[in-house]
Amino acid sequence: MQLLSTTQTASCVNFQLKGLNPLDTDKPRVYIVFIETGDGNFLSFTTNSKSDGASDTFDFSHNYIKVGDHEIKTLAKAIYSDDGDPLVPTIPINVPSLVDECAANTFEQRHQPLPDDYEGPAITSAFMPKFGEVNTYVLHFGKLNIPSRATKQYLLLFYNETEKTYSQWNTPAVADELFRSHGNAEYLDHGLVSRLTTEVIMEDATLVDKYSNFIAFRIPVPQIDSTNNIFISLVGHPELEAALSGEKQTLEITAAHYEIGQSTTPTNNTKSVWNRESVGSLVLKDQTTESTALGRFHDPNYITVSPEVITRGEESLQEWEYTVRYSNEGSGDASVIKLKCYLDTQFFDLNTLRLMEHSFGAPTVNIYPSHLSFEWEGVTLPGSRSENVRNGDLDVSFTEGKLIFRIRAKNNPPTRNQVFAFLEVFMSDTVTSELTAAKHPAIITIRDLPVHQSTNYKPLLWAIIILSLILLLLLLGIIFFCCN
Repeated sequence: MQLLSTTQTASCVNFQLKGLNPLDTDKPRVYIVFIETGDGNFLSFTTNSKSDGASDTFDFSHNYIKVGDHEIKTLAKAIYSDDGDPLVPTIPINVPSLVDECAANTFEQRHQPLPDDYEGPAITSAFMPKFGEVNTYVLHFGKLNIPSRATKQYLLLFYNETEKTYSQWNTPAVADELFRSHGNAEYLDHGLVSRLTTEVIMEDATLVDKYSNFIAFRIPVPQIDSTNNIFISLVGHPELEAALSGEKQTLEITAAHYEIGQSTTPTNNTKSVWNRESVGSLVLKDQTTESTALGRFHDPNYITVSPEVITRGEESLQEWEYTVRYSNEGSGDASVIKLKCYLDTQFFDLNTLRLMEHSFGAPTVNIYPSHLSFEWEGVTLPGSRSENVRNGDLDVSFTEGKLIFRIRAKNNPPTRNQVFAFLEVFMSDTVTSELTAAKHPAIITIRDLPVHQSTNYKPLLWAIIILSLILLLLLLGIIFFCCN
């Protein structure tokens, strides 16, 4: 089945997205869909996918602003499932002429238009960073303050922070897979910042010290009839998975606007694109940084435990630390939060529970036969879909909370090969409430000591003792014989 299909009247293209849900599951899915329309615009929305294939259909439209050939690229992410994301093939389309009317879309655009008073480069990402997956960044330069007769202008994207102990992004090897500018800008170069600084003088070293990679474009004066967008695709590095096990991380990526400085003498004579441009120095005019919390993309609520592996016999000596992270994925503020942690109550001594860290005041703790309950009432946890988060007034990290507690096993716990812990999160506001189960449990693995083949050393030991006595007697005999 073709996931994305189109019908067309001149520049008005109607899309139908169908069959996102895998055929082998009956659970509805929540998807984030990001579509590059091919003319410099994009569509982005969140939708629920129903289990009934006949009703699993989403219709929307786009009125193209440029005639000619375009390619429609789609990314769809299932945010509550690790079963894999649907692959939507690229669709070619030709727009022969422009029309004025096209049906309005009924979905809510995830990325809102920039406010009128915004100035400088803008940057937004399609999704949260995740290891091994492509993420699309949109660079927008329509609000740059560029005089009509200005010198050449440049827009650079900096990524891979040098202070991080792990790699964050891989760069696609083929330039066509790295970016799409749709004629809005001219691609110049990409690579290591260390190479960039040997070819041009960066009069402000802040960004070149902070990041290890860049991609550069020469941009025109922003045009009213242009989208002024550049699309860049980066692939999450495998080390992002390991980074999830430590303290919560925030990834940064920066779009910077430069113009030519006073010096136009290249720093060397290599045939680089910068030297062909006769760029000797670049002056930083403006910059914008996007900070994104690194988390588990498919599970906004999850529980982890440390240590994860111990040796059998050490159970009663160990204190385990559980970390619970939870997120408000709604549009309103949650005022009531309840965390239910289902532990192995036969294994753990619930009376040894110790609270170590929590995002709000101390919770009300209730101990039940099957689980621990942590409850807050009268708090405010903003939703990630709230207007303040969408327009950038509030960072998405304020929609997340954390709880850390420690607990010990009983003195003589039952024998276990694995010990599981499950999490449920209940949130409510004045209108709605929702109960969400974390997809993945926290697992403790208890391993036996390596079993070696048993060896009976007693016969060998007796043989050594007897041989030693014989040698001693021989030695004494020799000494006695020599003395006489």
